[in-house]
Amino acid sequence: MMISEIKKWAKGLGYTIIKDKGDEAKNEPVQYYWSKDDDINVTGVAPSVSKVAKEIYNHFTENKWVEYQIEYKKKLEYKKFEVNEYGS
Repeated sequence: MMISEIKKWAKGLGYTIIKDKGDEAKNEPVQYYWSKDDDINVTGVAPSVSKVAKEIYNHFTENKWVEYQIEYKKKLEYKKFEVNEYGS
């Protein structure tokens, strides 16, 4: 993913993303700051492009990604149980 694509996508949803490259001399990592344009209390910081996209998606879908991951993990654990319990 390119940050320019994510910025355009986020802007269409009413969010702003700012990339902080950090100080290379001090070996500081890149950080992505995001905020909701119409609510200054809605902000976040992410260490990568994919994570900033996921955080914004989680915010505007009210944690749909988080819920999906919880369900996915439950299904995965159930499948592991079936394989271990029944040897399939």
